Amino acid sequence: MSAEAKLAEFGITLPAPPTPAGLYAPCVRSGSLLYVSGQIPSKDGQMPSGYLGKDVTVEEGQAHARQCTINALSIVRGELGSLDAVKRVVRIGGFVASAPGFTDQPAVVNGASQLLIDLFGEAGKHARAAVGVAARADLDEELVYRITKAYWEKHAEAVKDNPWMKDITMDYAVQDGGMKLHQGALRYYDEVGVKIPDASR
Repeated sequence: MSAEAKLAEFGITLPAPPTPAGLYAPCVRSGSLLYVSGQIPSKDGQMPSGYLGKDVTVEEGQAHARQCTINALSIVRGELGSLDAVKRVVRIGGFVASAPGFTDQPAVVNGASQLLIDLFGEAGKHARAAVGVAARADLDEELVYRITKAYWEKHAEAVKDNPWMKDITMDYAVQDGGMKLHQGALRYYDEVGVKIPDASR
């Protein structure tokens, strides 16, 4: 069953993608990776508050972590058109507002991890950080998704036959101390008419 079908089966309706609260993008694509900015557990205009270990229980924190993930998934769908374009979840980072002495952050962030595994199966298993912080919204989460090759094939038909690129994940190489597009990838994108910013060349 696809991730979109599972979402419907679970009765989850994704909200409109959240508007950034500062000078940053909701998500950024780099090669076959989609980086999603950190999300807070807001729902229907309401924002929970408090500290785990003082005002918020672990179970409540797990629900808030799940809501962070739902908000992040709305950004993923908005960018890719469908959650079925996700090949796997690579990493999530959970920042948990914690009272002094609270050490159960991993259990809290399990609320996010469980939803991703429920939706994507084995592809939802990810690397993770669960960090306690002194002053934040109840929980803030960031995610990284790998975009399927099928998505790229849909938007650039030549990818599957291109001699320079056997795997879209090899788009990038380290050049001049920074991440730059590999010259083979540049030739490919030029060939299929995809515009690449000069900063990425």
